[in-house]
Amino acid sequence: MLEIRDLHAGYGRGEVLQGVSLDVAPGECVALLGRNGVGRSTLLKAIMGMLPAPAGMGSARYHGEDLLGHATFEIARRGIGYVPEGREVFPNLTVAQNLLIGEAPGRSANGATGKAFDAYALFPALDALRDTRAGVLSGGEQQMLSIARALAGNPSLLLVDEPTEGLAPAVVRLLATALDSLRRQGVAILLVEQKMTIALELAQRVCIMGRGRMVFEGSPQELQRAESVRAQWLGIQGQTI
Repeated sequence: MLEIRDLHAGYGRGEVLQGVSLDVAPGECVALLGRNGVGRSTLLKAIMGMLPAPAGMGSARYHGEDLLGHATFEIARRGIGYVPEGREVFPNLTVAQNLLIGEAPGRSANGATGKAFDAYALFPALDALRDTRAGVLSGGEQQMLSIARALAGNPSLLLVDEPTEGLAPAVVRLLATALDSLRRQGVAILLVEQKMTIALELAQRVCIMGRGRMVFEGSPQELQRAESVRAQWLGIQGQTI
């Protein structure tokens, strides 16, 4: 589905990704772990066309089609949804209007079969907030809306950046349940997440980034056994995860 090979990207003259390779299969959740600043969010932005990738410096393909060099909206229309770190909802628009922005072109806006209603089913709390401006929602409600907006385009791959950051445990559990439900429905997920227990609970495969490269790839069980990897790249030493 998603194939990243030897990808380089960064900001200005600063190269953050220094030859990243990664695969995500249909219906799979891959957790992308690592310390802050190693390039995880940068990778998601590069996939979405939000950062320039130098010509000839790697490749990114989705269902066999090149992504590099295409605009973000074109990549989204190919079936990739993006949930940014910090939520980035439109604060002066209502919940319903935020979801409408996320819909693919040509979808009906009458609500009868719109993807937004699938989002309301996934997050019932949003149903009663349709006419509420996003800027007055709680942090948890805004995160639900950010995920729901990404789903409005009916993606088959969801890139999710730090969805549980700063949220109460009950909301974290709700979001984890929702993401697991999406995966079971066939949506592939590339998940950047600092809460290790949540990441390993959801993921079938784990990738660790360090210094702009992939330094580990394996199952959650393999990571559990790789104590030296956890100590060096995650700062977890002498404890189970």
